[in-house]
Order: sequence, then structure tokens, then C-alpha cells
Amino acid sequence: MKKRGFLVLCAWLLVTIAIVPIACAEDDPVACTIEISPEFLVGPGDVSVTITVSNVTDKDLQDPVLLFNPQAVPITDFGDDGLVSLMAGESKTWTGTYSVNERELEQGYIQYFAKYTVYQDNGQAAPSSQSIRATVSRTEAEVGVDVDRTITPSSAHEGQEVLVKYTITNSGTVALTDVSIVENESINSKTQSTEKQLDPGAKIEITYKATMGKKDLTSSATISYKAVGTDKTETYTVDEKKIPYAQADLSASLSSDVKGVLSGGTVKLTLELKNKGSVDMTDLRVSDPILGDVFTNQMVEAGKTLTLEKEITLTETADYQFTVQAIDSTGTEISALTNQLSLTAMSPDEALHLTLNATPDQTEIYDDPAEVRFTLTITNDSNVDATDVKIAHGYVDIYTFESIAAGESRTLSRDAVLSNSGKFQFSAVAKDPLENENTFLSNEMQIAVYQPTPPPATPTVPPVPTAEPTFVPVTVVPIRHESIGTFPKAVQKVLLPALIVIGVLLLAGSALLIVAAKKRHDDRKASKAALDHLERTRRRDYVTANPEEMEATSKATLRKNQQPEEEPEPDVVLVTDNEWELPTYDDTPAAADRSVAGEGYSSFGQGFYGEVEADGFEPAPDQSAGDAFQPYDGPADSEQPAYEPQYDPASAWGQNTPETEGFADWSAVDPALSVQNASEPQQNPDPSPSEGDTGIYRRSRK
Repeated sequence: MKKRGFLVLCAWLLVTIAIVPIACAEDDPVACTIEISPEFLVGPGDVSVTITVSNVTDKDLQDPVLLFNPQAVPITDFGDDGLVSLMAGESKTWTGTYSVNERELEQGYIQYFAKYTVYQDNGQAAPSSQSIRATVSRTEAEVGVDVDRTITPSSAHEGQEVLVKYTITNSGTVALTDVSIVENESINSKTQSTEKQLDPGAKIEITYKATMGKKDLTSSATISYKAVGTDKTETYTVDEKKIPYAQADLSASLSSDVKGVLSGGTVKLTLELKNKGSVDMTDLRVSDPILGDVFTNQMVEAGKTLTLEKEITLTETADYQFTVQAIDSTGTEISALTNQLSLTAMSPDEALHLTLNATPDQTEIYDDPAEVRFTLTITNDSNVDATDVKIAHGYVDIYTFESIAAGESRTLSRDAVLSNSGKFQFSAVAKDPLENENTFLSNEMQIAVYQPTPPPATPTVPPVPTAEPTFVPVTVVPIRHESIGTFPKAVQKVLLPALIVIGVLLLAGSALLIVAAKKRHDDRKASKAALDHLERTRRRDYVTANPEEMEATSKATLRKNQQPEEEPEPDVVLVTDNEWELPTYDDTPAAADRSVAGEGYSSFGQGFYGEVEADGFEPAPDQSAGDAFQPYDGPADSEQPAYEPQYDPASAWGQNTPETEGFADWSAVDPALSVQNASEPQQNPDPSPSEGDTGIYRRSRK
């Protein structure tokens, strides 16, 4: 049988090679797809190939389809000895392994072939073939894995099974071997491994089972593997994760705002849910045998409290008890029951009713203070007793009756001081047999308060005041107002900056004037101070010669006559800024006589002067002149008597009295040089000029 099939196949190939295939792509009845894994190889190696051949027409293929590998070798395990007959719409899939060589890896693809026969419309058979190409690429050698961990459930109750599943994927480009995993000892202490080679892109699954105790479980894993062709072991660590011990603790309590109401009244029910466990409660449902489903689709987080309220209409006395069902995060259903709550529906005969009748002693008050007495009657006109009856007016409690039996009344009076007119009403709050508080109101009372009429008195005619002048404020419309024209606004834009600049300039000018005035005042003050110093520190007596200067001049003259002549030094003249006015030259005969007689002197330098010789010194005094100084021929300087000035009452230049001796009368010489303070004593002149002095000094050679 096999030999026959092989002969048929050879004959088919010969026919296919001899005849040029004539088939239009749009009329091709066969469609082929291919998938390979991996698509990237580091070098020549095996790949997994999956090929699917389909009949895409609505007619059966008359001849079988043959499949050839890239080496043009028939694939005998495709169908029956390599032949597959496809019905209309039928597909056939083949999976195998192919070893990619270096040439195919360089060209970047591998190519399979499908051979079949296509029949034309005229019934003529035409051999046809179709290439099936898959891309394969060369890549660098990369070693790596991706690990995905799934824990079910995320938390568990005691005794509940926990599944930890690892999915390991070869994310590299080379195959892996010796893949093993070690879990945390709280899950499983044994090492699990697989002998299966893990090709690039392939994945394996490893599952652990653990039973939850009363403590949390911890999951963490270390995965080791080797790349094909190497002995180096690589590792991958999965982070630690806690699997909490799920402790369910859900409590529920039910309460109401009243214990009972009249039949047909409303009651507010309050459900409080406390989740004291370590897991959340979801899909929470609350039901009651009488009310049915009360709450649905609620959630209570771990450690939290949920409060739910529902208002019901009570038509008859009944007991209520809610059932609470929820699912925790482990998927376990939790249930809890509330306490039993009894509610009473009272008939109208059992209801409490009080009537309050309030009466004031007056409704119009003209007194000051306005006092009124209220009388209040409380009547229990029901069939049940009232307890703890509190009487109040607004927020002010007045009195409390411990009880008022059915059919009885109580009366009380209260005095009040009113300040304004208005309405007044009292209230009573009492408890019925079910301990429910009921409020009852009295009738409203309208009371008017008037100011008392003052006693009549003789009116005093008030003086007619003088009318005060009425000042009407002038409203100045701002210039930005819309009623102001464009021209005034334009003028303001121009003048306002100009006024500001002028004001700044005025301020600056005023400041400069003040500074200049102060400077001028300081200069004038300094000038006057210099003049005062000059006048007070220097002696200028132009009438009487200073005896000390006269004596010094005489000694200098004697020394000059006794010493040999030397080269005269030039006179040094010190002239200050202020010039002294020299005395008027006297050319009278008397003055000439005085000059001849040797009496010519000048008080301007407070020394004598006459004709000056070529050496710069005055000539020796004439001994025949009576007024000239005579050389001193007496004892030494230490033996000379002290000089005592003589008072000459007949002096022509100044009149000094004993009381004013020692003070100069400058006004007698020149009024312009008068001393400002005449009370200051004169000082002996200094032979050398000092600061502030003005005048001319001659330096004589010693």
C-alpha cells in the first residue's frame, strides 16, 4: 500500500513539473497559514512550525493536497501519507519541528509548499502550488524570564485551601534548561523543577497548595535556570507577599426611635453593622420575614461601622429581626442576626391626650413695668395616665408634674413682666405608657403693652431757636464721569503732569534756597568770629609804645653795632588776606621835624622804623637826639629792674584811668577797629604773628 502511494506521489510530481501551472489567484480554492516559534534565533536551531491548509470554497476538492518542507520533501504525517482531501470549508492543521540552517537564517525566512489541482470551468485540470513562508531572524543571545504569580483567595479562613500559581515565561532569545522554583516554607518547603526545555517565548506553570491556619501565610519564590550551552545558573526572585488570615466578625443591632405609635403611624428603624474582622464584607443583603428585603448591595470594610435607616408604617404590633448576609474577600458567605425589636401599634383609645387652657388676667397693659398673671389648667382627657408632664413657655421650663391621672386636671399660675406686645403660648411634654414623649400646646394669647400716660404739667413755652443756616453739599462730578466732555479731560491729562512737575521744581528750588541761605549765614558768622578774634587777641595801641618792645629793639640795635657786618637777609613780609588801612601820611613841618629828631616811629608794627640802610637795618640812633633810646649801660638783664609803665594823663591818643588801666581804647584811634567787648583785658603783643592777625611784620637779624 505504501509503495503504491509513493508511486502515485512521484507521478504527481512529474506531472506538476512538466505542466506550467495555470491558476488565477482570485480562483484559488486553497488558503494556507503558518506560525513558527521562536521567530528569533541566535544561531541555527529548531523551531516549532504550525501550518493550516483550508478549502475556502463551497465545493469539495476533487484531488488531495500535498505539503512539502523547505527541502521539497513531502511531509508524510500530513493527512494520509502526505495526502489530505478537503471538503468544502474544511481545514487541516499540521504541527512539527524544523531545523533552521545557516543559509535560511541569513535569508531571514523558511518556506513550505502546498501542491493541489485546480479545475477550470471547462473541466480542464491545472496543477497549482502555493508557497507558505514564515519569517525567522537572527538575534543576540539574551537570557531572561518573566514570572507571574496568582494567589487564590487573597485571604483565607482557618482550614481554607490557598492556591499559589506561578507562570514562568522565557523572555530571552535562547532556550532554558534546569528550570526550578523554591517557595516560602509557609507555603511549601520542597523544590519543584521541570526537565522540559523552555524555548524562547515558551512558558510553564507551577502550582502550590497550602492550608490556612490561624496565622498569615507568606509567599515568596526563587527561580533558577540555565541557558542552553552554558553551565552558569541564573536566578530570579519573586517579592514577598502576605496572605492574611481572614477572621470574620460581623455584628448587627436594630433599634427604633419609638417603642410604638398609633396604628398607621411611622417608625424609624436603625440598623448598625460593625465589621470587627480583618476582611471586607461585600454584597451585603438585609432581609426581614415581615418587611422582605430591607437593604441590598451594601459593603462594610474591615474595622468599619455601617449605619442604615429605614422608615416603616406600623399598622399592627409586631416583632422585627433582620438577617444580614455578606461575602468576604475570601469568597466565603457570612451571615448575622440582629436583636429582636418589638413595636406596638396602639388604638386611639390608648393614646395619651392633654388639654392646656391658658388665661391672662389682662390683655391690655398700661403700667410700667407691664406685669401680667397667667393661669394655666392642664387636663388629662385620655384613658391613660401621663407621667413627667413638663410645662414650658418657649425654651423656658416652668414646672413639672410627676403624673396626671386619666381624667384629672392641674392648675398653676405665673406672674410675668412683659416688655413688648405679642402672642404667648404654653406647651406640655408628657410620656405615655410606652415611654414615648408627646407634646401638647395651649391656646394662643394676644397681649398689648402700652406706655403709661405721663401726668399733665404746665407746659413751658420753649424758646424759638434761631434757624441754623442750611448747608447744601455741593456734589462735584469727577472728571472721569461720562457727562464731562472730551476737552476738559484732555486739559487734565496735560495740566496734571505739568502741575506735578512744577510742584517738584518748587520744592527743589525751596530746598536749594534754604541750603544757600544757611551757607551764607555760616560764612557771615565765621567772618565775624575771625574779626572778633583778631580784635580781642592783639593789642593795637598806636599812641603809647610798648616798653618791652622798646627794650628789645634797643638790645637788638646794640648787638648789631657790636657784631661785624654780614650779608643782610631779605626781609620777610607776611601779608594776610585782610588788608589793614595804613595811617594817613603826615607831610606837615612838625612831622618832618620829628623825623629829623629821630622821633619817627609807627605803632603799626608796634616797633620803630626810619630810614633803612642797604643791609636792611635801621641806622644807629643819634645819641644827640633827646627822644632816641640810649644804649643800656647798666647792670645785666637779670639785675635790671622790672619795667613799670607810667600813667600819662595828658596822652593825646588814649585816656586811661587807673580803673581802666590795661584796657585799650580802640575807638580813640579808629572807630572801625573798636573792640566789641571792651571789658576784655589787653594782652601783651606777641613778637610773631598768630592765626587771625592781619598786618605786616619785619623779621630783624639777631
